[in-house]
Amino acid sequence: MSRCAASALKWRHSAPRSTTGARRRDNTYGTLHEDALRRDFIANCIYYDPHTGEVHVHERTLKDLRARRLSMLGDPHQRFIEDPVRMLRAVRFATRLNLKMDDEMRATIIELAELLLRESPARLYGELEKLFHAGVAVAAYKSLRELGLFGVLFPLAESHLPPRDDDTRYEDFLYALLTNTDQRYDSGKPVVSAFLLAGFLWAEIEENAMSALAHGASAYKAFNDACSRAIAEQTQIVAVQRHTAMMVREICRMQREFNSKRAKVLRSLDRERKFRAAYDFMCLRSQVGLEEPALCDFWTDFQTADDSRRRQMVDERVHSLRHA
Repeated sequence: MSRCAASALKWRHSAPRSTTGARRRDNTYGTLHEDALRRDFIANCIYYDPHTGEVHVHERTLKDLRARRLSMLGDPHQRFIEDPVRMLRAVRFATRLNLKMDDEMRATIIELAELLLRESPARLYGELEKLFHAGVAVAAYKSLRELGLFGVLFPLAESHLPPRDDDTRYEDFLYALLTNTDQRYDSGKPVVSAFLLAGFLWAEIEENAMSALAHGASAYKAFNDACSRAIAEQTQIVAVQRHTAMMVREICRMQREFNSKRAKVLRSLDRERKFRAAYDFMCLRSQVGLEEPALCDFWTDFQTADDSRRRQMVDERVHSLRHA
């Protein structure tokens, strides 16, 4: 056992701090002891020496791992004030390694959750991408909500979730979306940030778009303006890259076009660049009652039909919609 690792667990913080509690200097090479002082969690105090083949691990680290427990290295209150992003790392470690946060850590995160708002949107984006793109999106979402972090990071989505909204269909949709994301990760398929972000913003976008439609706006303007507003608000907290924002717009715009009464739109929709993502998004909505299941069925059949059958399907659907 390393003396360095053992003494590090006593947590003596020697790096200079700013007036906000954050470290000014922390990204330099050093000894094992100096590195241990920078670790966040006791369960993470494990070192491998490639020269000797030895693994250095403290007794408390072994106890935490055996108990499937995640506890802070040092005082949680001080550590989270120093770097609020540690709260997201705690969620990532707990969900990916199937560890349970200790009570002190959980209580401190709930107390200090809003400190995340002082972090740069770009940094938060990077941490959330690691969290949601690792096959544990459902578990991460549950933990973020329980700790009050989801509402801080995604307030537009939070405003449409229970208990603020008695309708549970939107949360059911998010669970379906997150489950789909985990399944894609497990099967080796790519996970796209825009798909999740569109889900987190969808309820707000749809509500604002439908309000604009009721006041006489065109469908294009209603959804475009609603997307712009939601993305702009979200970007102030978590960065949204330009290509991601464009894909969110396309996914949300096409939700309306799947129900278009114009034959020309329906016949060409599956040639859109982001058709598949929008189609998957719509079918997930149909699974939880946010869209008619028949709509998903129509577009599923449409993709495998020949040209003659497609023309017939579109003509029948347009006639049905116009005479409904």
